[in-house]
Amino acid sequence: MIKELVTYISTEASLTIGTDIHAGWFPQDELTTGTAVMEFGGAPQVLTGTGRGQAMFEIYTRGATYHTARDAAMAIYEVLRIKGKVVLPTITSGDTVYVVEQMIPEGRPQHIGEDEKRRHEFTFTLHCYIKEA
Repeated sequence: MIKELVTYISTEASLTIGTDIHAGWFPQDELTTGTAVMEFGGAPQVLTGTGRGQAMFEIYTRGATYHTARDAAMAIYEVLRIKGKVVLPTITSGDTVYVVEQMIPEGRPQHIGEDEKRRHEFTFTLHCYIKEA
């Protein structure tokens, strides 16, 4: 599911996968600026017997300056906030196929400080409400 979400975000926010945005974590080459989309809590959580549930993701940006990191986070936040009620294509997790019915960012991006290389970091959580297809 994370690959499909990163593809959607990269298309809508005009980002390049592997350069500007990454599924999972940042690559080993220590990018100064970029975005990583991380799974929050693992596989989608589906309520037994309902076929509905949610998946959560952490959207994490960093940049050489406060404003570079903030601007990257806000651009993605705005895409997800404005277009959050779109239905994504079916997504497969294990043997189950899901449809994302709604995406809702939880709060605005928050500055969480600087890393050990003094790069500024922002983050926000994305809730994806899903149902079995």
